[in-house]
Amino acid sequence: MSEHLVAFVAIAALLVVTPGADTAMVLGQTVRGGRRAGMLTSLGVASALVVHATLSSLGLSAILARSATAFTVVKLAGAAYLVVLGFRTLWSTRRRGAEAVQAEPTPKAPERGIAPYRRGVMPNLLNPKVAVFFYAFLPQFIDRGGAVLPQTFVLAAIFIAMGLTWLTILVVAASRAMSVLRKPAARRVMERVTGSVLVGFGVRLATAAR
Repeated sequence: MSEHLVAFVAIAALLVVTPGADTAMVLGQTVRGGRRAGMLTSLGVASALVVHATLSSLGLSAILARSATAFTVVKLAGAAYLVVLGFRTLWSTRRRGAEAVQAEPTPKAPERGIAPYRRGVMPNLLNPKVAVFFYAFLPQFIDRGGAVLPQTFVLAAIFIAMGLTWLTILVVAASRAMSVLRKPAARRVMERVTGSVLVGFGVRLATAAR
């Protein structure tokens, strides 16, 4: 597998840093709830990837890759979750005035629980394209002369670790810029961008072909 590892890391790095729904989600949660919320969201994303990678390694995600019905059901569930979450974010910025945002620098009590984690894990867990991605992407870098299952787990672990590292960097950078991001105007803009991106990715997921 060693001759494939460099190519895998290079391609995986490009995929990891490409902005997407996860990036918007993590940054939005960091602005709303601080570093803790951002890290919980990142851990939620990583947890969902662990599930998909495990299923892919065991070959179970082949069901989603080959069954149009299963793929469609899970895809629509994930898309609906993203759209609802995006609209809720957009609605919250409309309801709050600048004074309310300024008077609420810390998240409400529910946000101190696992809500940010759930917001990171659910969209990815309900996105069948993530499962299909692992199912189709990882085998390209496996040495057929070696044991397939251990190699698949190693590649998946590397990809997830890279993704979690990148999201952590984003959380730290955003939390350090919190004095700017927490200003009412900046926070409203950030949340509106986040909400719009989530709705956009939800629609894109719902209309995506297999």
